[in-house]
Parts: sequence; structure tokens; C-alpha cells
Amino acid sequence: MKVAIIDDVQTNVMLLKALVQKLPDVEPICFTDPQLALDWCLANDPDLVVVDFMMPGLNGTELTQKFRARYPETPVLMV
Repeated sequence: MKVAIIDDVQTNVMLLKALVQKLPDVEPICFTDPQLALDWCLANDPDLVVVDFMMPGLNGTELTQKFRARYPETPVLMV
């Protein structure tokens, strides 16, 4: 299972990654740049996306809308 973790604050990414790594058979894929994250997500179809709400450039709502246009059934958790 691939979980995309997207947050512009590196400390938050590290915390979420540590939590996700405790789950069996789950691979966290981490990003601090929302545009790079969206590009990766659109090319790789993750099983879950965990995204920060407030980010510079591309915020969590915009990222989610663009992601859902291609993968409407993939769960997204906004924090």
C-alpha cells in the first residue's frame, strides 16, 4: 500500500511518516512540495493521500480537486 504524505512543513512530514511506517505493508511517499506531490500522485495512483490544508502555491483543496479529477475513488485525508 502506498500512502502519499504531503505537507510543506518537514517536521509534520516526518511525524506522519513515522506513524504510517508502524503499519504493516505500508510505504509512505513523502513530499514538501505540493506540485511535485501532485505530479507523482497522478503518475502513480497511491492508495491513500494525506495532505495538508494550507500550503503555498498549491493548497490542499486545489491539490485534492486535481487529484480527484483523475482518481475519484482514492481516499484523501486532509489535515
